[in-house]
Amino acid sequence: MKIRFLLLLLLPFAFLILNCNQKANANFDLPSFILNNNSKEITFKEYAKDNIVIVNFWATWCGPCVEEMPDLIELSKEYKYKKVKFVGVSVDEGSDAKELVDEFIKEYKIPYPVVIDKNQSIQKSFGGMRGIPTTFIVGRDGKIKEKLLGLRTKEVFIKSIEKEINNKH
Repeated sequence: MKIRFLLLLLLPFAFLILNCNQKANANFDLPSFILNNNSKEITFKEYAKDNIVIVNFWATWCGPCVEEMPDLIELSKEYKYKKVKFVGVSVDEGSDAKELVDEFIKEYKIPYPVVIDKNQSIQKSFGGMRGIPTTFIVGRDGKIKEKLLGLRTKEVFIKSIEKEINNKH
């Protein structure tokens, strides 16, 4: 009886651990949202075409998100010419969300497009969020290859990116 109780108690934690790095929806279709890329509006689908895209969901108030941001910025510069693109999706809410995000982008000098997910439609198109930061690795074929839940190191991102770069479809 005690073992069964312990197993039931530990099961949610095991599920969470097993799902932190996971293959995601193989039948995923690229979501439809507009990015501002170099002062030009384009769809995510156009931006992602024939590229690996790192999609990072974050918020200005999220400590782990802020902690991993410098690594993402560095990686976006390092992989710029390797057909790897980055997109930030802020989940900030409220009437001042745009101001907060714009200020954050300026302060951290984020070189890649950032969109604010005002009505959680982007989150839903990626299958929903269990927490932030959450980062998706989208392959050249437009399919989600990996979902990374929680704070990750630069080395973890490099491993995931290199794995996809070396994946010859």
